Amino acid sequence: MYPEAVSAPLWDAVRRHTDAAAYPYHVPGHKQGRGLPEEFARRMAQFDLTELPGLDNLLAPSGPLAEAESLAARLCGSKACHFTTGGSTSGIIAALLALCPSDKRPLLPRNAHVSCVHACVLADLVPIFYDIQEDATRKLFLGADIADFSLRLTSDVGVALLVSPNYHGVISDAGAMSSLCREAGIPFIVDEAHGTHLLLSPPMPPSAVSLGADVVVQSVHKTGVALTGSSWVNVNTEAYVRSVKAALRLLQTTSPSYLQLISLDLARAFFETQGKERAEVALRAAQAIRKAVPVYEPPEVYGLDPLRVVVDSLPLGMNGHQLGQHLLAQGVAVEMTDLTTAVLVLSPGDGLCAIAPVTAAVAALTHRARRTNSDISPAGRFLLGDQFALSPRSAYLASGEDLPLHLANGRIAAEPVTLYPPGSPLIWPGQRIGEDFIEYINMSLAHGASATGLRQGTVRVVSEATK
Repeated sequence: MYPEAVSAPLWDAVRRHTDAAAYPYHVPGHKQGRGLPEEFARRMAQFDLTELPGLDNLLAPSGPLAEAESLAARLCGSKACHFTTGGSTSGIIAALLALCPSDKRPLLPRNAHVSCVHACVLADLVPIFYDIQEDATRKLFLGADIADFSLRLTSDVGVALLVSPNYHGVISDAGAMSSLCREAGIPFIVDEAHGTHLLLSPPMPPSAVSLGADVVVQSVHKTGVALTGSSWVNVNTEAYVRSVKAALRLLQTTSPSYLQLISLDLARAFFETQGKERAEVALRAAQAIRKAVPVYEPPEVYGLDPLRVVVDSLPLGMNGHQLGQHLLAQGVAVEMTDLTTAVLVLSPGDGLCAIAPVTAAVAALTHRARRTNSDISPAGRFLLGDQFALSPRSAYLASGEDLPLHLANGRIAAEPVTLYPPGSPLIWPGQRIGEDFIEYINMSLAHGASATGLRQGTVRVVSEATK
Protein backbone atom coordinates (compact mmCIF):
# COMPACT_ATOMS: atom_id res chain seq x y z
CA MET A 1 0.00 0.00 0.00
CA TYR A 2 2.86 2.36 0.91
CA PRO A 3 6.60 2.03 0.29
CA GLU A 4 8.21 -0.19 2.96
CA ALA A 5 10.29 2.75 4.17
CA VAL A 6 7.16 4.57 5.33
CA SER A 7 6.44 3.73 8.96
CA ALA A 8 2.85 3.21 10.18
CA PRO A 9 3.40 1.37 13.47
CA LEU A 10 -0.17 1.33 14.74
CA TRP A 11 -1.51 0.19 11.38
CA ASP A 12 1.10 -2.58 11.34
CA ALA A 13 0.29 -3.66 14.90
CA VAL A 14 -3.45 -3.84 14.26
CA ARG A 15 -2.94 -5.81 11.07
CA ARG A 16 -0.66 -8.29 12.87
CA HIS A 17 -3.26 -8.75 15.58
CA THR A 18 -6.18 -9.29 13.22
CA ASP A 19 -4.14 -11.48 10.85
CA ALA A 20 -3.45 -13.80 13.80
CA ALA A 21 -7.24 -14.45 13.81
CA ALA A 22 -7.62 -14.83 17.56
CA TYR A 23 -11.26 -15.15 18.63
CA PRO A 24 -12.34 -11.83 20.25
CA TYR A 25 -13.66 -12.56 23.76
CA HIS A 26 -13.45 -8.85 24.35
CA VAL A 27 -15.12 -5.59 23.41
CA PRO A 28 -16.34 -4.16 21.08
CA GLY A 29 -19.45 -6.28 21.12
CA HIS A 30 -19.87 -6.36 17.35
CA LYS A 31 -17.00 -8.90 17.47
CA GLN A 32 -14.93 -7.72 14.53
CA GLY A 33 -17.98 -7.12 12.39
CA ARG A 34 -20.07 -10.20 13.27
CA GLY A 35 -22.80 -7.94 14.64
CA LEU A 36 -22.62 -5.22 11.97
CA PRO A 37 -24.78 -4.99 8.84
CA GLU A 38 -22.75 -6.11 5.86
CA GLU A 39 -23.37 -2.92 3.89
CA PHE A 40 -22.25 -0.72 6.78
CA ALA A 41 -19.04 -2.72 7.28
CA ARG A 42 -18.29 -2.75 3.54
CA ARG A 43 -18.91 0.97 2.88
CA MET A 44 -17.52 2.55 6.06
CA ALA A 45 -15.13 4.85 4.24
CA GLN A 46 -18.02 6.32 2.26
CA PHE A 47 -20.09 6.83 5.41
CA ASP A 48 -17.32 8.72 7.25
CA LEU A 49 -19.04 12.09 6.87
CA THR A 50 -19.59 15.31 8.79
CA GLU A 51 -22.47 17.73 9.55
CA LEU A 52 -23.64 18.07 5.95
CA PRO A 53 -27.09 19.42 5.02
CA GLY A 54 -29.70 16.86 5.99
CA LEU A 55 -27.37 14.93 8.34
CA ASP A 56 -28.12 16.94 11.51
CA ASN A 57 -25.77 18.14 14.28
CA LEU A 58 -25.02 16.14 17.44
CA LEU A 59 -24.65 19.24 19.59
CA ALA A 60 -28.17 20.43 18.72
CA PRO A 61 -30.00 17.57 17.01
CA SER A 62 -33.27 18.41 15.30
CA GLY A 63 -33.45 16.04 12.32
CA PRO A 64 -32.45 12.40 11.76
CA LEU A 65 -30.12 12.40 14.78
CA ALA A 66 -32.91 13.64 17.03
CA GLU A 67 -35.19 10.94 15.61
CA ALA A 68 -32.51 8.29 16.16
CA GLU A 69 -32.10 9.38 19.78
CA SER A 70 -35.86 9.32 20.28
CA LEU A 71 -36.04 5.76 18.96
CA ALA A 72 -33.20 4.78 21.28
CA ALA A 73 -35.01 6.32 24.26
CA ARG A 74 -38.08 4.26 23.33
CA LEU A 75 -35.98 1.09 23.21
CA CYS A 76 -34.33 1.86 26.56
CA GLY A 77 -37.47 3.13 28.26
CA SER A 78 -35.97 6.48 29.22
CA LYS A 79 -37.19 10.07 29.01
CA ALA A 80 -34.26 10.97 26.73
CA CYS A 81 -31.27 9.20 25.22
CA HIS A 82 -28.26 11.35 24.32
CA PHE A 83 -25.71 9.89 21.88
CA THR A 84 -22.03 10.43 22.53
CA THR A 85 -18.92 9.49 20.57
CA GLY A 86 -16.71 9.94 23.63
CA GLY A 87 -17.59 6.66 25.27
CA SER A 88 -19.12 6.26 28.71
CA THR A 89 -16.24 8.40 29.98
CA SER A 90 -17.84 11.52 28.54
CA GLY A 91 -21.27 10.39 29.71
CA ILE A 92 -20.15 9.87 33.31
CA ILE A 93 -18.32 13.20 33.41
CA ALA A 94 -21.33 15.00 31.94
CA ALA A 95 -23.76 13.39 34.39
CA LEU A 96 -21.62 14.33 37.41
CA LEU A 97 -21.16 17.89 36.14
CA ALA A 98 -24.89 18.27 35.52
CA LEU A 99 -26.22 16.69 38.70
CA CYS A 100 -23.79 17.58 41.51
CA PRO A 101 -24.20 21.11 42.97
CA SER A 102 -20.92 22.96 43.48
CA ASP A 103 -21.41 23.11 47.26
CA LYS A 104 -22.02 19.34 47.58
CA ARG A 105 -19.93 16.19 47.21
CA PRO A 106 -20.40 13.16 44.98
CA LEU A 107 -20.83 9.79 46.71
CA LEU A 108 -18.77 7.31 44.72
CA PRO A 109 -17.96 3.61 45.02
CA ARG A 110 -14.37 2.62 45.70
CA ASN A 111 -14.30 0.99 42.27
CA ALA A 112 -15.42 4.15 40.43
CA HIS A 113 -14.00 4.58 36.94
CA VAL A 114 -11.22 7.11 36.40
CA SER A 115 -13.73 9.31 34.53
CA CYS A 116 -15.03 10.28 37.98
CA VAL A 117 -11.59 11.74 38.73
CA HIS A 118 -11.84 13.85 35.60
CA ALA A 119 -15.27 15.13 36.60
CA CYS A 120 -14.05 16.07 40.08
CA VAL A 121 -11.04 17.88 38.64
CA LEU A 122 -13.19 19.82 36.17
CA ALA A 123 -15.90 20.75 38.70
CA ASP A 124 -13.63 21.05 41.78
CA LEU A 125 -15.49 18.34 43.68
CA VAL A 126 -14.14 16.26 46.57
CA PRO A 127 -15.73 12.81 46.67
CA ILE A 128 -16.98 10.70 49.52
CA PHE A 129 -16.48 6.94 49.03
CA TYR A 130 -18.73 4.08 50.00
CA ASP A 131 -17.59 0.50 50.41
CA ILE A 132 -17.70 -2.29 47.87
CA GLN A 133 -17.94 -5.86 49.08
CA GLU A 134 -14.80 -7.84 48.39
CA ASP A 135 -13.60 -11.34 47.85
CA ALA A 136 -10.74 -11.02 50.32
CA THR A 137 -9.06 -14.20 49.11
CA ARG A 138 -9.02 -13.11 45.46
CA LYS A 139 -8.58 -9.38 46.12
CA LEU A 140 -11.55 -8.63 43.85
CA PHE A 141 -14.31 -6.06 44.18
CA LEU A 142 -17.81 -7.51 44.18
CA GLY A 143 -21.10 -5.62 44.65
CA ALA A 144 -22.02 -2.40 46.42
CA ASP A 145 -22.24 -2.47 50.22
CA ILE A 146 -25.74 -1.06 50.44
CA ALA A 147 -25.63 -0.63 54.22
CA ASP A 148 -22.54 1.57 53.94
CA PHE A 149 -24.06 3.38 50.96
CA SER A 150 -27.15 4.20 53.01
CA LEU A 151 -25.10 5.50 55.95
CA ARG A 152 -23.19 7.90 53.70
CA LEU A 153 -26.25 9.46 52.04
CA THR A 154 -25.95 12.58 54.19
CA SER A 155 -26.80 16.22 53.53
CA ASP A 156 -23.24 16.73 52.22
CA VAL A 157 -23.96 14.50 49.22
CA GLY A 158 -25.11 16.09 45.97
CA VAL A 159 -25.20 13.00 43.76
CA ALA A 160 -24.53 9.27 44.12
CA LEU A 161 -23.06 6.85 41.58
CA LEU A 162 -22.92 3.08 41.15
CA VAL A 163 -20.83 0.89 38.84
CA SER A 164 -22.89 -2.15 37.78
CA PRO A 165 -22.13 -4.61 36.26
CA ASN A 166 -18.45 -4.44 37.14
CA TYR A 167 -15.60 -5.92 35.11
CA HIS A 168 -16.11 -9.36 36.69
CA GLY A 169 -19.81 -9.31 35.89
CA VAL A 170 -21.07 -8.63 39.41
CA ILE A 171 -24.42 -6.81 39.44
CA SER A 172 -25.46 -4.66 42.41
CA ASP A 173 -29.00 -3.95 43.63
CA ALA A 174 -29.57 -0.74 41.69
CA GLY A 175 -33.27 -0.79 42.51
CA ALA A 176 -32.69 -0.66 46.27
CA MET A 177 -30.07 2.06 45.86
CA SER A 178 -32.40 4.09 43.63
CA SER A 179 -35.06 3.94 46.35
CA LEU A 180 -32.60 5.10 49.01
CA CYS A 181 -31.58 8.05 46.84
CA ARG A 182 -35.18 9.03 46.15
CA GLU A 183 -35.92 9.02 49.88
CA ALA A 184 -32.88 11.24 50.47
CA GLY A 185 -33.67 13.56 47.56
CA ILE A 186 -30.33 12.79 45.91
CA PRO A 187 -29.97 12.07 42.17
CA PHE A 188 -28.62 8.64 41.30
CA ILE A 189 -26.30 7.81 38.36
CA VAL A 190 -25.49 4.27 37.26
CA ASP A 191 -22.33 3.59 35.30
CA GLU A 192 -23.72 0.69 33.28
CA ALA A 193 -20.94 0.85 30.70
CA HIS A 194 -20.75 -2.94 30.63
CA GLY A 195 -24.49 -3.50 30.67
CA THR A 196 -26.07 -2.37 27.40
CA HIS A 197 -27.20 -5.95 26.80
CA LEU A 198 -29.26 -5.76 29.99
CA LEU A 199 -31.77 -3.79 27.93
CA LEU A 200 -32.67 -7.21 26.49
CA SER A 201 -34.35 -8.27 29.74
CA PRO A 202 -35.59 -10.96 29.77
CA PRO A 203 -33.57 -13.14 29.17
CA MET A 204 -31.00 -10.77 30.66
CA PRO A 205 -31.23 -9.31 34.17
CA PRO A 206 -32.92 -5.88 34.18
CA SER A 207 -31.05 -2.70 33.33
CA ALA A 208 -30.83 0.12 35.87
CA VAL A 209 -32.83 2.17 33.34
CA SER A 210 -35.89 0.20 34.47
CA LEU A 211 -34.97 0.30 38.17
CA GLY A 212 -35.39 3.98 38.95
CA ALA A 213 -31.95 5.46 38.33
CA ASP A 214 -32.01 9.10 37.21
CA VAL A 215 -29.19 8.72 34.68
CA VAL A 216 -27.79 5.49 33.22
CA VAL A 217 -24.69 5.60 31.02
CA GLN A 218 -24.08 2.67 28.67
CA SER A 219 -21.18 1.84 26.36
CA VAL A 220 -23.13 0.50 23.41
CA HIS A 221 -19.82 -0.59 21.89
CA LYS A 222 -18.99 -2.92 24.81
CA THR A 223 -21.92 -5.35 24.98
CA GLY A 224 -24.03 -3.85 22.22
CA VAL A 225 -22.88 -3.86 18.61
CA ALA A 226 -21.78 -0.26 18.02
CA LEU A 227 -18.29 0.91 17.06
CA THR A 228 -15.70 1.60 19.76
CA GLY A 229 -16.36 4.78 21.72
CA SER A 230 -20.07 4.85 20.82
CA SER A 231 -22.22 5.31 23.93
CA TRP A 232 -25.50 6.78 25.04
CA VAL A 233 -26.72 8.51 28.18
CA ASN A 234 -30.23 7.63 29.30
CA VAL A 235 -31.96 10.27 31.40
CA ASN A 236 -35.02 9.12 33.33
CA THR A 237 -35.82 12.38 35.12
CA GLU A 238 -37.23 15.17 32.97
CA ALA A 239 -35.59 17.90 35.06
CA TYR A 240 -32.12 16.60 34.14
CA VAL A 241 -32.56 16.14 30.38
CA ARG A 242 -31.37 19.60 29.32
CA SER A 243 -28.60 19.94 31.91
CA VAL A 244 -27.05 16.59 30.95
CA LYS A 245 -27.12 17.55 27.26
CA ALA A 246 -25.55 20.93 28.09
CA ALA A 247 -22.75 19.19 29.99
CA LEU A 248 -22.17 16.85 27.05
CA ARG A 249 -21.70 19.88 24.80
CA LEU A 250 -18.81 20.96 27.04
CA LEU A 251 -17.07 17.65 26.47
CA GLN A 252 -17.87 16.53 22.94
CA THR A 253 -16.03 17.42 19.79
CA THR A 254 -17.74 19.63 17.23
CA SER A 255 -16.68 17.01 14.66
CA PRO A 256 -18.21 13.76 15.96
CA SER A 257 -17.67 10.55 14.04
CA TYR A 258 -20.67 9.83 11.86
CA LEU A 259 -19.54 6.23 11.70
CA GLN A 260 -20.07 6.02 15.46
CA LEU A 261 -23.40 7.83 15.32
CA ILE A 262 -24.62 5.56 12.53
CA SER A 263 -23.48 2.53 14.51
CA LEU A 264 -25.54 3.68 17.52
CA ASP A 265 -28.62 3.95 15.32
CA LEU A 266 -27.93 0.53 13.81
CA ALA A 267 -27.27 -0.98 17.25
CA ARG A 268 -30.69 0.20 18.40
CA ALA A 269 -32.27 -1.32 15.30
CA PHE A 270 -30.34 -4.57 15.91
CA PHE A 271 -31.64 -4.74 19.49
CA GLU A 272 -35.21 -4.06 18.36
CA THR A 273 -35.32 -6.60 15.54
CA GLN A 274 -33.05 -9.46 16.57
CA GLY A 275 -31.53 -8.57 19.94
CA LYS A 276 -33.40 -11.08 22.12
CA GLU A 277 -32.94 -13.89 19.63
CA ARG A 278 -29.20 -13.20 19.37
CA ALA A 279 -28.94 -12.82 23.15
CA GLU A 280 -30.41 -16.29 23.60
CA VAL A 281 -27.73 -17.72 21.31
CA ALA A 282 -24.97 -15.86 23.16
CA LEU A 283 -26.37 -17.17 26.46
CA ARG A 284 -26.16 -20.74 25.17
CA ALA A 285 -22.56 -20.15 24.15
CA ALA A 286 -21.67 -18.68 27.56
CA GLN A 287 -23.34 -21.58 29.38
CA ALA A 288 -21.44 -24.12 27.28
CA ILE A 289 -18.14 -22.38 27.97
CA ARG A 290 -18.86 -22.33 31.72
CA LYS A 291 -19.38 -26.09 31.70
CA ALA A 292 -16.07 -26.66 29.94
CA VAL A 293 -13.65 -24.34 31.76
CA PRO A 294 -12.88 -23.63 35.44
CA VAL A 295 -15.00 -20.62 36.38
CA TYR A 296 -14.62 -18.21 39.27
CA GLU A 297 -17.83 -18.07 41.33
CA PRO A 298 -17.97 -14.91 43.48
CA PRO A 299 -19.45 -15.42 46.94
CA GLU A 300 -22.87 -14.08 47.94
CA VAL A 301 -23.48 -11.47 45.27
CA TYR A 302 -26.79 -9.87 44.30
CA GLY A 303 -26.51 -10.87 40.64
CA LEU A 304 -24.17 -11.90 37.85
CA ASP A 305 -23.93 -10.95 34.18
CA PRO A 306 -24.72 -14.18 32.29
CA LEU A 307 -22.61 -13.12 29.27
CA ARG A 308 -19.42 -12.59 31.25
CA VAL A 309 -17.30 -15.70 31.82
CA VAL A 310 -14.61 -15.30 34.47
CA VAL A 311 -12.09 -18.10 34.01
CA ASP A 312 -10.35 -19.22 37.21
CA SER A 313 -6.61 -19.45 36.59
CA LEU A 314 -5.73 -21.27 39.84
CA PRO A 315 -6.79 -24.77 38.77
CA LEU A 316 -4.68 -24.24 35.67
CA GLY A 317 -1.49 -23.63 37.65
CA MET A 318 -0.85 -19.99 36.78
CA ASN A 319 -1.89 -16.46 37.58
CA GLY A 320 -4.50 -14.68 35.50
CA HIS A 321 -2.01 -12.61 33.53
CA GLN A 322 -0.10 -15.75 32.54
CA LEU A 323 -3.36 -17.43 31.58
CA GLY A 324 -4.21 -14.52 29.29
CA GLN A 325 -0.85 -14.84 27.57
CA HIS A 326 -1.25 -18.61 27.12
CA LEU A 327 -4.74 -18.20 25.71
CA LEU A 328 -3.64 -15.52 23.24
CA ALA A 329 -0.89 -17.82 21.98
CA GLN A 330 -3.64 -20.35 21.25
CA GLY A 331 -5.90 -17.94 19.41
CA VAL A 332 -8.05 -16.66 22.29
CA ALA A 333 -7.98 -12.92 23.06
CA VAL A 334 -9.53 -12.10 26.46
CA GLU A 335 -10.93 -8.80 27.73
CA MET A 336 -8.80 -8.49 30.87
CA THR A 337 -6.70 -10.43 33.35
CA ASP A 338 -5.86 -10.00 37.01
CA LEU A 339 -3.99 -12.03 39.60
CA THR A 340 -6.34 -15.02 39.57
CA THR A 341 -8.74 -14.70 36.63
CA ALA A 342 -9.09 -14.05 32.92
CA VAL A 343 -12.34 -12.36 31.85
CA LEU A 344 -14.22 -13.23 28.68
CA VAL A 345 -16.90 -10.86 27.38
CA LEU A 346 -19.64 -12.24 25.17
CA SER A 347 -22.34 -10.15 23.53
CA PRO A 348 -25.32 -10.55 21.22
CA GLY A 349 -22.74 -10.29 18.45
CA ASP A 350 -21.41 -13.74 19.37
CA GLY A 351 -22.78 -17.01 18.07
CA LEU A 352 -22.23 -20.64 18.97
CA CYS A 353 -18.88 -20.38 17.18
CA ALA A 354 -17.63 -18.70 20.39
CA ILE A 355 -17.66 -22.02 22.25
CA ALA A 356 -14.88 -24.02 20.63
CA PRO A 357 -11.85 -21.67 20.63
CA VAL A 358 -11.66 -21.08 24.39
CA THR A 359 -12.76 -24.54 25.46
CA ALA A 360 -10.05 -26.12 23.31
CA ALA A 361 -7.43 -23.63 24.51
CA VAL A 362 -8.24 -24.22 28.18
CA ALA A 363 -8.37 -27.99 27.71
CA ALA A 364 -4.76 -27.85 26.57
CA LEU A 365 -3.79 -26.34 29.94
CA THR A 366 -5.73 -28.53 32.37
CA HIS A 367 -2.83 -30.88 33.03
CA ARG A 368 -0.99 -28.17 34.97
CA ALA A 369 -0.78 -28.37 38.76
CA ARG A 370 -3.17 -26.26 40.82
CA ARG A 371 -1.70 -23.24 42.61
CA THR A 372 -3.05 -21.67 45.76
CA ASN A 373 -3.86 -18.00 46.00
CA SER A 374 -1.02 -17.49 48.47
CA ASP A 375 1.41 -18.56 45.76
CA ILE A 376 0.24 -15.72 43.57
CA SER A 377 -0.76 -12.64 45.52
CA PRO A 378 1.09 -12.24 48.83
CA ALA A 379 -0.11 -8.68 49.39
CA GLY A 380 -3.62 -7.68 50.38
CA ARG A 381 -5.71 -5.45 48.12
CA PHE A 382 -4.85 -1.80 48.47
CA LEU A 383 -7.98 0.00 49.61
CA LEU A 384 -8.66 3.51 48.36
CA GLY A 385 -8.51 5.90 51.29
CA ASP A 386 -11.05 8.55 52.23
CA GLN A 387 -8.71 11.38 53.12
CA PHE A 388 -7.62 14.17 50.76
CA ALA A 389 -4.69 16.42 51.60
CA LEU A 390 -5.70 18.61 48.64
CA SER A 391 -8.78 18.64 46.44
CA PRO A 392 -8.37 16.56 43.27
CA ARG A 393 -8.46 19.75 41.18
CA SER A 394 -5.85 21.55 43.29
CA ALA A 395 -3.49 18.58 43.17
CA TYR A 396 -4.00 17.94 39.46
CA LEU A 397 -3.30 21.56 38.49
CA ALA A 398 -0.48 22.13 40.99
CA SER A 399 3.19 22.22 40.10
CA GLY A 400 4.40 18.65 40.16
CA GLU A 401 7.45 16.46 39.90
CA ASP A 402 8.10 12.87 38.93
CA LEU A 403 9.52 10.66 41.69
CA PRO A 404 10.58 7.02 41.61
CA LEU A 405 7.70 5.10 43.16
CA HIS A 406 9.79 3.81 46.05
CA LEU A 407 10.64 7.38 47.07
CA ALA A 408 7.06 8.68 46.95
CA ASN A 409 5.85 7.48 50.36
CA GLY A 410 4.06 10.32 52.15
CA ARG A 411 3.88 12.57 49.10
CA ILE A 412 0.61 13.85 47.58
CA ALA A 413 -0.37 12.24 44.28
CA ALA A 414 -0.83 14.74 41.45
CA GLU A 415 -2.44 12.29 39.03
CA PRO A 416 -4.54 9.14 39.43
CA VAL A 417 -2.82 5.77 39.20
CA THR A 418 -4.97 2.94 37.86
CA LEU A 419 -4.60 -0.65 36.81
CA TYR A 420 -6.23 -0.84 33.38
CA PRO A 421 -8.49 -2.58 32.84
CA PRO A 422 -10.65 -2.09 34.88
CA GLY A 423 -9.62 1.59 35.08
CA SER A 424 -10.55 2.21 38.72
CA PRO A 425 -8.07 4.56 40.43
CA LEU A 426 -5.97 3.03 43.18
CA ILE A 427 -5.16 6.54 44.29
CA TRP A 428 -6.67 9.91 43.44
CA PRO A 429 -4.90 13.23 42.93
CA GLY A 430 -4.84 14.93 46.31
CA GLN A 431 -4.38 11.73 48.35
CA ARG A 432 -1.16 10.80 50.12
CA ILE A 433 0.82 7.88 48.79
CA GLY A 434 1.43 5.19 51.40
CA GLU A 435 3.57 2.10 51.68
CA ASP A 436 0.55 -0.16 51.16
CA PHE A 437 -0.17 1.53 47.83
CA ILE A 438 3.47 1.15 46.73
CA GLU A 439 3.49 -2.51 47.76
CA TYR A 440 0.27 -3.28 45.93
CA ILE A 441 1.34 -1.54 42.72
CA ASN A 442 4.73 -3.28 42.70
CA MET A 443 3.17 -6.65 43.38
CA SER A 444 0.61 -6.17 40.61
CA LEU A 445 3.22 -5.06 38.08
CA ALA A 446 5.44 -8.01 39.00
CA HIS A 447 2.60 -10.38 38.14
CA GLY A 448 1.95 -8.85 34.72
CA ALA A 449 -0.52 -6.02 35.32
CA SER A 450 -0.20 -2.68 33.52
CA ALA A 451 -0.78 0.70 35.15
CA THR A 452 -1.60 4.16 33.89
CA GLY A 453 -0.25 7.12 35.83
CA LEU A 454 3.23 5.61 36.13
CA ARG A 455 6.03 6.63 33.77
CA GLN A 456 9.05 4.37 33.68
CA GLY A 457 8.71 3.59 37.37
CA THR A 458 7.94 7.16 38.45
CA VAL A 459 4.77 8.70 39.82
CA ARG A 460 3.66 12.33 39.56
CA VAL A 461 3.48 14.07 42.93
CA VAL A 462 2.69 17.61 44.04
CA SER A 463 5.83 19.71 44.46
CA GLU A 464 6.76 20.38 48.08
CA ALA A 465 6.71 24.11 47.42
CA THR A 466 3.02 23.94 46.48
CA LYS A 467 1.74 22.80 49.88
